[in-house]
Amino acid sequence: MADWVSIKAEYLVGDSSLRELAEKYGVSHNTLRKRAEREKWTLERKGACRKRDAKITQKVATKIATREVDRLTRLLGVGDLLADKLEQSARQLGAYTILKRKGDRVVEDDEGNRRVVEDTEEIAVPCESIISTADAKRIASALKDLHEIAKVSSPGKDEALSKASALLEGLPSAID
Repeated sequence: MADWVSIKAEYLVGDSSLRELAEKYGVSHNTLRKRAEREKWTLERKGACRKRDAKITQKVATKIATREVDRLTRLLGVGDLLADKLEQSARQLGAYTILKRKGDRVVEDDEGNRRVVEDTEEIAVPCESIISTADAKRIASALKDLHEIAKVSSPGKDEALSKASALLEGLPSAID
């Protein structure tokens, strides 16, 4: 007696034809074909294939979406660093503090030991910024470019990107 459960299971999830399964399990091809028609194995196989394809598509879309979220997170981190540098340069525009050396002086302690001490004074000197205006412009331009890169582009005809974009739209925004 044939193991019909095993034959049907292998047919539904595999790529084997009815003829190949008949030979493998030692069953008449006509008997197997008639049983498959009566129990509508072909429709079940198509349904199983659709479910499998849907799972694969979902996994691929999730992987693409995760990769895109990671990329956007890294870009936002770089943007934060650039914004910090731009803020720092804005504060530095116009003046910075330097130490002005007055000279050396000799100091004697209670025991009569002498030592040389460097005499300095901290003063604010108005002059050119440590970060030039051109550097600040380049940082601002880099921030603008980063903003353009971070935008999720229109996926167009790429179905995987379309699904990834749809998933991304459902995720909570990293900016909020």
